[in-house]
Amino acid sequence: MLFRDPTNAGRRFVPLSLTNCEMPDTLRRYKYIDYRKAGATTFKELMVACRQEVETPSPTKPSKAEKEAEPKRAVKQPEPLAVLERKLAGHEDWVRSVATSSAGTWIASGSHDKTVKIWDLQTGACRTTLEGHTAQVR
Repeated sequence: MLFRDPTNAGRRFVPLSLTNCEMPDTLRRYKYIDYRKAGATTFKELMVACRQEVETPSPTKPSKAEKEAEPKRAVKQPEPLAVLERKLAGHEDWVRSVATSSAGTWIASGSHDKTVKIWDLQTGACRTTLEGHTAQVR
């Protein structure tokens, strides 16, 4: 990815800091998002970083007649890339894998807490927890 766009001009590369670590030299020059304590503010920052910028023409100062003749237009806000609908909380450690049912009605999440949880996507409730794994579920 870095070799295709070394300046990251298209902002296609957004590093996320997920754990306490020293930032590698190859990533140090990029703006990163501290996602260690994910919340609504951090999620919003991530969505803003992922939004593609639209180039706007350089403004020219309109004459007084142009200002008066031009109707007031509402500024159209860009559509959000994603909307956080609900948080699924219940694992006691990092979630490392997520799979969605083919119908899109439930998901399974595997965690380092050695459990798999099945979640109802409509309500956000945990349907069941599968325990007894001998290692972290990836």
